[in-house]
Amino acid sequence: MHRRIVPSLVFLLMLLPTAALAADDAPSLARRGPQAEEFYRLHGEMNALLGELAGLQVKYRTADEEKRAEIQQHWKDLITQGEKMEPNLIEAAQKAYAESPNADKDVTSYLVKLLAQKVHRDDYEPAAEIGKLLVENKCSEQRVPNLAGIATFATSDFDAAEKYLGQAAKEGYYQSPPQDDKLAQIGEFYLQAVGGYKKAWAKEEAIRQREAQADNLPRVLLKTNKGDITIELF
Repeated sequence: MHRRIVPSLVFLLMLLPTAALAADDAPSLARRGPQAEEFYRLHGEMNALLGELAGLQVKYRTADEEKRAEIQQHWKDLITQGEKMEPNLIEAAQKAYAESPNADKDVTSYLVKLLAQKVHRDDYEPAAEIGKLLVENKCSEQRVPNLAGIATFATSDFDAAEKYLGQAAKEGYYQSPPQDDKLAQIGEFYLQAVGGYKKAWAKEEAIRQREAQADNLPRVLLKTNKGDITIELF
């Protein structure tokens, strides 16, 4: 049995301060739109699931062998359930933010921290989506343009990368970044390189377009027990 709760699921819970769900927050509760309500509902479900996983860890330590097998199966079922909930929770956070940009500080904070986590883990496609959402809606968090710029650069969206990294530079982020922020160094390097990459990518896109029109590149059909994969050789 896993000795710790799956890190990604724990991180999703830690992103949102529990104080945001306090009963004395009645005014903000009244102002929540339907998308925000869905986000907080899913967050509550994830919170309950992680609490159940933590409880299983405690029970496992004192259980006999027969009971441990039962706990292990329950653990696996909950992990599967949590992994299915994770993308829904992230999508709900994005919709809640888009519904009322920057109005709910906890939803905004959740997405900013999620963006940073995705960039740190090289999970650039969802990071680029979150980054664009935050920057285009004028999120005031200082590190967002740099994070969004890195993510869009890594996904070959060089126009967006140039815009976001340029914004970070204009706002002075690279002159006085947070201490030991290696991502600031990466963003500043990408800003210097993005012009050359834009030109190279334009040439590559033209080549790919000609190849697609000719439709004469060799292809290999790879058969696997998970299905067939067509591989195009350049």
